[in-house]
Amino acid sequence: MTTKEVTMKRTWISSFVTVHCQERAKVNCNAATPSKLRHKSDVFRSGGLLLMILLIGSIAYGQTLQFKEVWPMQEARGINDSGSIVGWGILFGKFRSWVATKEQWEQAGEVVEPFTDLPKYQGTTVVPYGISSDGTIVGRYLGEDKKVHGFWVPWESQGGKPKFGDYTAIDIPEADGTEALGIVGSKDSWTIVGSYFKGDKWHGFVQRKDKQPELVDYPGSTSTKVWGVNKAGWIVGEYIDGAGTHGFSRDAAKKVWSSIDLATGKGSWTVAYGINDSSPLFPLIAGTYSDGQNKHGFVATHKIDNGKRKNTSLFGINNGNFVTGDSPDPDKLPSGIVGIPQKPPSCPDDGGSCPGDEDELPNDSPE
Repeated sequence: MTTKEVTMKRTWISSFVTVHCQERAKVNCNAATPSKLRHKSDVFRSGGLLLMILLIGSIAYGQTLQFKEVWPMQEARGINDSGSIVGWGILFGKFRSWVATKEQWEQAGEVVEPFTDLPKYQGTTVVPYGISSDGTIVGRYLGEDKKVHGFWVPWESQGGKPKFGDYTAIDIPEADGTEALGIVGSKDSWTIVGSYFKGDKWHGFVQRKDKQPELVDYPGSTSTKVWGVNKAGWIVGEYIDGAGTHGFSRDAAKKVWSSIDLATGKGSWTVAYGINDSSPLFPLIAGTYSDGQNKHGFVATHKIDNGKRKNTSLFGINNGNFVTGDSPDPDKLPSGIVGIPQKPPSCPDDGGSCPGDEDELPNDSPE
């Protein structure tokens, strides 16, 4: 497999965010448009907060990514600050789930089986979604009761040899199924987010170790999933309403909900999968959206594609701004990807424009 280098031009995505919000005990606005927000100060602040976060994040992330294919992992999902990743794929006709250190995935494509298999739980292969700073992994599995359950399991690499702890199931009481989708912290003090199925719809949850779960529904939604969480307490995810599927964020104070829509045409959708701790006030949000024809990754306001491939998805982001995802190549086997930040090109000392500045705003965008 080859390593591809992709320059991320600082591109504003026109009409990239439509704000839906609820500031607790103050307002409840669904499908509010930016023009309407100007007449609702409480709501406009929440929309402005998300706009500020994405724009400042966009400036911070104006750099080059070098994409590394990590086959046989076909979906690279979570990534922690040491560069360890989790994901899955099909190898020799069997579904496999893996964890890989940075040293391991750097060898992807050079050795046949470079990764470490996650142990089976209750006789079934687990599906991992997230990994914390100390290697605690979360995901889901199909139990002996034929229901989907969430799990967390400690993992560490000692002298290049993997060591797993015991699996612990995560179940929301009276739910028909539970998924653990994201984690921050450590095996001794973690916060896990995810979703559970009850009453013919998905709901989100946030759970701290040894605490009762907080149940989460985006205001006015018919379905909610929480995919990511950071140390400050921000959460991101997806929700469904009458207009389709949208990404969302909720601030650490649990007051401001903001919807993220990076495309608004027929068949479009957006999901916010990951969030880091690049700043307590301005974390970077990563995810995937569809313009109705192809999928694209995004970080802050950057549209991210792996070269000329038609579809790129991003799932995880760590505090070093590494990202994970997948980018199918029609001429090769499907492969997961890791985006490795590169040093941005230098700007001239005479005050001239930096490479890519001419592409920062399209002609129809506000100055």
